[in-house]
Amino acid sequence: MTFSVDTFDVDAFDADFAALDPDLYELITLEANLSSEAQDMLSALDADMEAAGFGADAGTMDLNSLADNAVEAAFVSNLLKSRAAKLIKRLYEYIRRIGSNCTSCVNLVRQAVQAFRDKKYARAIYIAGRAILCIRKCTTK
Repeated sequence: MTFSVDTFDVDAFDADFAALDPDLYELITLEANLSSEAQDMLSALDADMEAAGFGADAGTMDLNSLADNAVEAAFVSNLLKSRAAKLIKRLYEYIRRIGSNCTSCVNLVRQAVQAFRDKKYARAIYIAGRAILCIRKCTTK
């Protein structure tokens, strides 16, 4: 079912994601409280980092180096995988509803899916968060 951006209920969208994972959603929406100029600057910085070859994983640590043992690393990985999967599935449902009205948001969801396929679950969550903010921005014009 597709409907227009005009009939999209942003409050219901926010409530749905907040209920899915309240703590994670709070972190994601912190960026939404920034001015649009600050958000644009951060997006430009992300693009510059990517173009300069730093890539999505620059400066990140391996989960194994953060955990005391393999069991903890597996637990953290499974936790991130579970959260990423929930976010991506829910985003997919919303993207199907708004259709091609927000192509930049569709591209972000695709990037999150690719990160998930590459088993980069923290990256997938980060990109999913950017997709959530993109959908909010696209649907509140």
